[in-house]
Amino acid sequence: MEAKKQENIEKYIHNKMSGEERSTFENEMKLDSELKEDVILQLNMHRILSNNKDFHKDSIFNLNEEKNAIKDLLKSEELSKTSDYIRKNTSTYKNRKKRFNFYKYAASIAAMILLSFFVKNSVLSDNTDFYREYADWNNLPSLVEKGTNENWLNTIEVLYKNKEYETIVKLDNEHSNDAYFLIYKGVAYAQLNDINNANRVFDLLVNNDSLESTRGYWYKLLLLLKENKKEEAKKLLILILKDKNNYNYNKAKEIHTKME
Repeated sequence: MEAKKQENIEKYIHNKMSGEERSTFENEMKLDSELKEDVILQLNMHRILSNNKDFHKDSIFNLNEEKNAIKDLLKSEELSKTSDYIRKNTSTYKNRKKRFNFYKYAASIAAMILLSFFVKNSVLSDNTDFYREYADWNNLPSLVEKGTNENWLNTIEVLYKNKEYETIVKLDNEHSNDAYFLIYKGVAYAQLNDINNANRVFDLLVNNDSLESTRGYWYKLLLLLKENKKEEAKKLLILILKDKNNYNYNKAKEIHTKME
């Protein structure tokens, strides 16, 4: 029975089942949680050991959220050595039952390393949590609501609301040093994940003689949090907290307190 079960798991993982067989097997997994866990376990192990992101792409299990973390993990020397050991020794297990037990053993080793990896990087994820909580790219000064007669300002806001970021970053006119122009252009770069150009524009904003110039510090802080640059973020927080008139002073104070 155990051998037959393992044979079906391997056929499923390697796409060796007919459509009818796969449908029947997947129905069995829905009714048998232990079988489902075994399939997920072995499917993950195959993906880790084969470095194949498309391995069994027709599986009913969606593992896309784990893909990037596993990619980073595979670059680590520790898991690399473990994976090599597992690959070299898997071929010696010809008996299906023994091979099934070996997968469980190998998965245990990988699970321990995975746990270590994610714990070690938990601090980084905390910083991205700050970014998700405080990023406010839609809370930009509304030029339309202020009733400005400057058509070019109204145009750039409409472009931003329509998510035409590529168009915005290509804009260049006699008002290119205007604070509002710099805000929208810098944020457009940020939305395109062009961090270098976003920071370049926000630096221009910070040095702009405008009431909106301190927004540049806040936007640069968000980018540092997004990139998990905690120490640099702390230094910028201290700078923002030197003046209560700085944009989002209270939010910066909250982040600084949470980081301590």
